Amino acid sequence: MGIPKVDLGKLTREEKLKMLDILEEKKRRRLEQRTAYIPNVGQAEVHKSTALERYCFAANGSGKSTMLCNEVHWAASGYNPETGTYTHVPAKIVVVLDNPSKVEDVFLREYRKWHPLKEDQLHKRGKPYVSQIRYDNGSQVDFFFHLQEDMAAESIEWHYLFFDEPCSRRLYVAMKRGGRSKEQLGRILFIGTPLAASWLRTDVYEPWVKGERPNVECFRFSTHVNKANLAEGYIEEYESVLTEKEKQVRLHGNFFDLDGLALSHLFKRDVHLVDAPKWPAHWPTVVVIDPAMRKAHVAILVGITQDDNLVYLKELTLKAAGAEFARALREFMRGYRVVDIVCDSMGSSDLTGGDGMLSFIQVLKDHGIKVRATSYNEKQDEGFIQMIQEVLAIPLEADNFGKKEPRLKISRDCKGIISDIETVEWERIKNDDQLKPKLSISKKDYLACLKYALATQPRYHKGREKVIRGRSGAKAGLSNSEKWRKVR
Repeated sequence: MGIPKVDLGKLTREEKLKMLDILEEKKRRRLEQRTAYIPNVGQAEVHKSTALERYCFAANGSGKSTMLCNEVHWAASGYNPETGTYTHVPAKIVVVLDNPSKVEDVFLREYRKWHPLKEDQLHKRGKPYVSQIRYDNGSQVDFFFHLQEDMAAESIEWHYLFFDEPCSRRLYVAMKRGGRSKEQLGRILFIGTPLAASWLRTDVYEPWVKGERPNVECFRFSTHVNKANLAEGYIEEYESVLTEKEKQVRLHGNFFDLDGLALSHLFKRDVHLVDAPKWPAHWPTVVVIDPAMRKAHVAILVGITQDDNLVYLKELTLKAAGAEFARALREFMRGYRVVDIVCDSMGSSDLTGGDGMLSFIQVLKDHGIKVRATSYNEKQDEGFIQMIQEVLAIPLEADNFGKKEPRLKISRDCKGIISDIETVEWERIKNDDQLKPKLSISKKDYLACLKYALATQPRYHKGREKVIRGRSGAKAGLSNSEKWRKVR
């Protein structure tokens, strides 16, 4: 039975007011029943970051629009419930969208799911779309768009700047200059699936990974972090129509301009990444160093578990002379049982230590670090491809505990190796579009270190294997380390 239509023209003024009260009460009750926003694991990391500029390169369906609308509301209201902090109000907020249609179709529709928004807060200001939101506390949101004229973009000041989807670097630079208010430093949140704007990778993400953007923090996560909020089977259905490259961008948040990706299809953030573990002091670790002449030196620390699985625990990036790096390295290794310290053989060359004719490796040795240079075999690329694929591969069959765990896990704080694995490509043959069966790691310092770590064939009991030698007179059961002590 349908709701009977009411002829408003026949109602008295009192009846109209009564009907309005009923409608307002229904709306109030509906708003009270609104589901509270509970961020997924990807969204939560972004919300809790205190960086001045946050960049979220996330997949389709990962909850980007929801995250954006809640961030805008918190900035306007002056309170962030995720961090429990209060911020300056009234706030001037700018939201940059693809085009005007997204104001109503995407932003306002999503915003209303979580927060009340009265019609008298929305203002068109002579435009055919909502161009501004005003709040009772004086905060206001202005909408700009990717095709905005440069001068219009440069004529506004703001406390918060929000970008929805990648835009041109030109627009970003024009908008950024407006964050000069005396009340507070301007804060930026850039959210989008990396389908365009390669400058975001070359000018933002990769420099941040190398520690060159101290006021920036970047985030990347896949559609799977938001699986609980998606329809059953949505991801599988969507994945079925995508090419392999489209899957990397749209489902895993990889950058569109990376062709010939070599390892990203094996690497799953929700499987390979772990919170930094409390490492037992007696478990062995391996340290690998990749020195450089003009850029920062890199060191990594990889742990070996009792069942011979690997955990990439820490990484160190420091631009310094050999002596200063040695001091930092000692602190980096403190508390760990390091069984092998390997340095790229380039560090054996004279003058690389930054102190006279000494080599980088010699400087480390002079500071009490028992380091060795990589061997010829450890530097070979052919075996590395198989080794890295094997430790990243997720087993097809579950173990005795019902889990499908890869041999290599990575601490989620180690941004360098995560970036290298996700972006490393196959090398190309010059003047040809063919790919070589070789990883292009000349600029992937963390991956180069992992290469040398795997080449050491790390094992929990390495160096303790029992040996039996009849003629030599050596006692059966002596470990390699015990034999070495006897020789010395």
